[in-house]
Amino acid sequence: MAQRVDPRLRSASLASTPSHSRAHADRHRRCLRGASASGPTQRRGVSASASAASALEVRDLTYMPASASRPLLNGVTFDLAPGRIGLIFGPSGSGKSTLLNVLAGFCTSYDGEVVLQSGSAGRAMRDVGVVFQFPERYFVGNTIMEELSFGWRHSNSAEVRSEFVASLQSVLRVTGLSHLPLDQKLAHLSGGYQRRVAIAVQLLRKPSVLLLDEPTAGMDLPSIQALCATLVKVKQRSAVLVVSHDTELLLGIADDVWEMKSGGYLAGKMR
Repeated sequence: MAQRVDPRLRSASLASTPSHSRAHADRHRRCLRGASASGPTQRRGVSASASAASALEVRDLTYMPASASRPLLNGVTFDLAPGRIGLIFGPSGSGKSTLLNVLAGFCTSYDGEVVLQSGSAGRAMRDVGVVFQFPERYFVGNTIMEELSFGWRHSNSAEVRSEFVASLQSVLRVTGLSHLPLDQKLAHLSGGYQRRVAIAVQLLRKPSVLLLDEPTAGMDLPSIQALCATLVKVKQRSAVLVVSHDTELLLGIADDVWEMKSGGYLAGKMR
């Protein structure tokens, strides 16, 4: 049976970049689209083939930047399996965001091993999606469609367009955005919907692991509840790792829980 295509998507532009946002494109690509494939797959201690039971394996990860007087991460070890939500909680400054930066490939010169579930080394970095704290601050599009299509492969190929449309429809359903007009101005969306757009941007890349840094920051209770419901759906597509100091609702959806202690020490698995 032929797949039904939402008519709103038939004319989706894959190559347009809003003129007002070109100056922010490089920063956006770095912060929200992930690093290039030449990142962690070429650094010491990173492999692109996790065991079949793990989407992400971290072994004895220690990170001490040149400017620091002590390590920011100390011997961090944990596994995250496909189809699960992992939650790392702890006080501000304990190293949670630093850990996400290392896993995303933005920090170098660390010891230990980060193993991603991937078919080849060249795909490893693209297998990680990252949603940083307050991701809406880095939006480059005016509308939902401009944001979602930015950075997609520039092509007039019917095959590529069809793939994009099919992926987009699926992602919109998972993130609860399918009822919104795609020409809706991002500035007119609530904070909760803006977070969902940021998640959708990453899911279009089809990562095996989605990393989220303080995803509930600045959100009210109904928005947090809606976000949690979205993450439960997302885990069917990608393993999800959340770092946060706010655990009230996130603990309710987490399959695996760890505590990050001050000094960058990850305590044993609590769940």
